[in-house]
Amino acid sequence: MSKPSSRERQQLRQTELKAIELLERYDCPMEYHAICTHFLGAMSSPKPVQPMKVLAHLWDGALPAMPNLDAVNELLGTLIHGLCDHRASTRRSSRPLRLH
Repeated sequence: MSKPSSRERQQLRQTELKAIELLERYDCPMEYHAICTHFLGAMSSPKPVQPMKVLAHLWDGALPAMPNLDAVNELLGTLIHGLCDHRASTRRSSRPLRLH
């Protein structure tokens, strides 16, 4: 797998900043680094991943109140389709995850 381009790194950084902003906006009790680890754990599970359950776990089991459907879609788009999908797409099955 080749090294991400500067454009790809910039897009990921923008997604990360947006995720942090949303997590703060909705008072997520879990810190960002723990959330990334949580997503990796969910993706590594032999059981099927249920994105809404994974998200709800970040807020101790229930998603926060959202003002409208656009807000829900923004949260899902950023956390699941942005962060989670990026981490899944950058994994190579031939290289196991290593904790440093």
